[in-house]
Amino acid sequence: MYSLLENDNVLGFIIHQPRHYTALRKTVDKKHWQYSNSYNKEAISMDPHEFCKQALDGDWNIYLVRKK
Repeated sequence: MYSLLENDNVLGFIIHQPRHYTALRKTVDKKHWQYSNSYNKEAISMDPHEFCKQALDGDWNIYLVRKK
């Protein structure tokens, strides 16, 4: 999963948390990552390695979004 963070074809991840979907996506400049949650007013910056840690430790279903 960590290797996907450096892959230029990866656009982000859709995250299914219990009864809710969120997303982690690359910014337009592809240098940063943002976590989007409909419970928040706006997306927040997130360290992608921290996301991976939480994702691998949590009860989430994660779907990869990438270019063909």
